[in-house]
Parts: sequence; structure tokens; C-alpha cells
Amino acid sequence: MKVSIFIGMGLAFLIAISGCTVNTKEIFLIPEGYRGKVKVSFNHHKDGAKQAFEPHAYVFHIPADGILRTAHVNDRCDNPIKERLFYYIDAKGERRLIPMAGKQIAPSEAKAVKIFDFKTDYVSKRYPPYNILYECYYTFIVNSYDNLKKPVKDSIPE
Repeated sequence: MKVSIFIGMGLAFLIAISGCTVNTKEIFLIPEGYRGKVKVSFNHHKDGAKQAFEPHAYVFHIPADGILRTAHVNDRCDNPIKERLFYYIDAKGERRLIPMAGKQIAPSEAKAVKIFDFKTDYVSKRYPPYNILYECYYTFIVNSYDNLKKPVKDSIPE
């Protein structure tokens, strides 16, 4: 009798946790035609954009100026993200994949728009009396290899 109750409780627990999902992807939706630097800054609880989700993914809608302040919590940029996808999105909501640039660019791909120089970092800020808050951020560049040599729109404050 006790064994069957224990088994029943175990099955109930497994069923309950099977509905829990972990977001393992990040999707960045970039306005069609945008080229330049992008900064995604996390933990802006009061004035940041609300979190958006798709099945198993966090979604970041990058504004036209390339700077997104989001309420999404990412204290030290150490979320276990397994995949990042970047898309141009047009006025109709249609998406077009922007690939990550590899270490070597074939001459035939020099004019294709890609994602370059993806970085994660954080800065710590001390607030009186003893609070230390971490501002986590991502930065990357949306451009073609040929245009990387030209000046890039640099409107992102450091």
C-alpha cells in the first residue's frame, strides 16, 4: 500500500515537471535593412521592454536605433543558451535569417549581410548603501564583410 502511494506520488511529480520548459534559444528580430552596431541591455525592470517569448525561445525586438533596453533578467550573462538566431523582420512580420559570420569569409559572400563580433559582458554598479547590481549586455554588428571596413553607425553609448 505504501509502495503504491509512493509510486503514485512519483508519477504525479514526473507529470508535473514534464510540462515545464526551458528556453534554450534567443531570437533577435532586427528591422529590415538595418546595418550597424546592436546593443541589448538587460535588467531594466522599471523602463525596459517587456519580455517576449516563443516556444523554447526568448525573443528580442531590436528597435530602429539598434539599442534595446529590456526588463529581461540576465544577471551576469550566464544563461545556458544553446542557440542564437538573428532575423531581419519587415513591416508584415516576415522574417529573413541573417547568418553568423564564420572565421573566414569566402569572396563570394563578402557582400552578404551577416552577424559579426557577438559579445556578452557586464558591468557592476554600486548603489548605496551596499547594493551591487550587474548590467549585462550583448553587442554585435549587422553588416557585410565589405562594409566592415567603412565607418559603421556608432550610436551606441558605452
